[in-house]
Amino acid sequence: MKSLENAEQTRVDTVADILQTSRRRFPDRVAVKTRDGAARTYRELDLRSTKLANGLLTAGLSHGDRICAWLPDSVEYVELYLAAAKAGLVLVPVNARLVAAEAAYIIANADPAMLIWSSAHDEQVPSLLGEHRPLTMTIGPSESPADFDFEA
Repeated sequence: MKSLENAEQTRVDTVADILQTSRRRFPDRVAVKTRDGAARTYRELDLRSTKLANGLLTAGLSHGDRICAWLPDSVEYVELYLAAAKAGLVLVPVNARLVAAEAAYIIANADPAMLIWSSAHDEQVPSLLGEHRPLTMTIGPSESPADFDFEA
């Protein structure tokens, strides 16, 4: 076990480093696959998450900003997680099964710069934001965050 005294000399791989290494070693191997058959190879996952990370930064987010993600488990969620890590953003997960009042509590306490939600929550989002107005984006059933052009 390494001591904290040597921590300055020890480089720890980031999530982005691990993904890039996997992309180089296994570019066409499936990295993630859902029960419904949606899948991404390591190459696709790295490229799409990089595109999304750049989009988030272009939209005006900065290192350390929080993004609340009210999304179901999906390939797109993995892409968003990796994009946030690459961009230096903090991803705050909001369980997709929560009712609006529960989600509102988490979102209010997180004070996010951006809220991303699935289209299943479209009707609930306006009422839970209150006076806080972060950047927002909704993802429909066939859409992925990496497919969007971001606008403030």
